[in-house]
Amino acid sequence: MKRAAVFLWVALLMFSFIGCQKENPDPKIESPPKETVETSEEALDKLDHNLSEAEIKKIQDYWKWDENWSFIMPSEKGYYGGSWNVGLGFAHEFGLGIPYGFLGMTTEPAEDLAAFSFSTVERRYYDGLKAVTLSGFYGDNPDEIGFTTNLYLSTTQPDCKTSRGIHAGDTIAALRSAYPEAYQHEAYSAGDGGEETGIAAHDSCWVYAPEGTNRSILFLTKGDTIVQIDIADGLDGQITSPSWTGIYKSDSPE
Repeated sequence: MKRAAVFLWVALLMFSFIGCQKENPDPKIESPPKETVETSEEALDKLDHNLSEAEIKKIQDYWKWDENWSFIMPSEKGYYGGSWNVGLGFAHEFGLGIPYGFLGMTTEPAEDLAAFSFSTVERRYYDGLKAVTLSGFYGDNPDEIGFTTNLYLSTTQPDCKTSRGIHAGDTIAALRSAYPEAYQHEAYSAGDGGEETGIAAHDSCWVYAPEGTNRSILFLTKGDTIVQIDIADGLDGQITSPSWTGIYKSDSPE
């Protein structure tokens, strides 16, 4: 009798449980929140650009101007014996003394790593000289001159020299004497040049890229002669092949 009573009690309990389920056949269960996946552009738009003093100093120290990564050219407005220096790094006086004809400039939003510190990329075009400059520094003080920095410089002018005196028109022998650390980029595929690339026609590229820096100097040669020199900062790594800096084309009719 006791066993039968226990069996009956269990049966009633199960019936009661099933009955409760039938009364609420479709209980509302809240779904877990979906993860939001942002694109890199959306993430950059939401960045907090209020940099700390330590972050600002670190960026400014990285972009400190260094004559070893600059071009020297003759200029009536020069400070040192009629010459003018334009190089990588801090560039608030950029363009004031360049002796080559100014062709124009373009601006575009900064991308990739540059966008974490600067908002704008400016490209300036002169006769035989091109420059890529970063502006719109997020750590700028409105009461001071804006912090801008040159990222890439390229020249075909024969009187525009590196800090060691090498210029377009020099020989490979002169290059190797002034830059014994330079090496020929064996894997580099030479280009035909022209307006489509913004790069002079050449058949070889020599690279000066010392360890411990993201900076490099590229010497493009045709035969035994240097035809173009580029000075570059790769931000996250050295550049060993010339980058297309673009060709400025005026909208005015020819």
